[in-house]
Amino acid sequence: MAWEEIKVTYRKLQPQLKPLDLAKADKQIKLTKAALQKAWDAEDKFIEAFEAAKKNGLKGKKPKDFMGDPGFKKAHAALTKMAGEHATIVKALLADSEVAKKLDKPLIKLLGDIKKGITKGDKAQAKFQKEVQEAEAAAKKIATAIGKLTAPELFYGPQVARVIDKIINKSKDSGISGDADKLIEEKERKKNVNAAGKLAAKAAKFCKDAYLKAEVDPKAAEPLLKKAAKQIKKLEAINKPYQNVKKKSADLIKKSKDKAKISKAIDAIAGYYDDSARTLKEVTAEVKSMAG
Repeated sequence: MAWEEIKVTYRKLQPQLKPLDLAKADKQIKLTKAALQKAWDAEDKFIEAFEAAKKNGLKGKKPKDFMGDPGFKKAHAALTKMAGEHATIVKALLADSEVAKKLDKPLIKLLGDIKKGITKGDKAQAKFQKEVQEAEAAAKKIATAIGKLTAPELFYGPQVARVIDKIINKSKDSGISGDADKLIEEKERKKNVNAAGKLAAKAAKFCKDAYLKAEVDPKAAEPLLKKAAKQIKKLEAINKPYQNVKKKSADLIKKSKDKAKISKAIDAIAGYYDDSARTLKEVTAEVKSMAG
């Protein structure tokens, strides 16, 4: 290909190249992650509002069935808004990525033609070659930028209707999601380790009080044992999804830069649950023994 043809070919690619910006792509990645975190925070509040609406007597399988509760309506609107903002950022990132992907082959071919047609020692041609090389490198980075995102970071906003449906139709009292990517996120796992610790402490106190009460009146210890069992049931709802992650998503943990911290968190939650369940079993046996 003649040098002038090479220049014309490159000029024809400019309308697609010009809007692409590597700094913009990096910014979009950060914005996507931040938007997802806001959406997750809104989801936590939505789960709380949903549970409150159920306690207020509302029933149903769709969001519209709970809109009569002001708290639910407000939380639903907030979650939808945050998810929408996340989806908009993801859409822009994906659009740029698709444009960049389509430019990769033409730019690589153009660089091959430049290499064949460049005149040794020609500074203008060398400068032009460098410009095309930089454009190709930038396009490649923009095309692969979405690879830096986890599944929730890429799909949460666009699929929030499914998230809401799952909460309403398959939710547990704990509000713990079974999504492996979300469960191993630093903020999420810290929140759940903390929640598990609090539940274990409450269960331990109820067991201790039940034991002390049983020394005087074994029958009076029963309500306390039931309260302990309720805490442990909530603790199990936190522990079970993490054990599923450990068994079914071992590769996901292994690939994470925080794999040691994730494993430690999962083991901590399991420890809280196992110790609490064992304590309840032992105290229950003691109380029955005291009752004769």
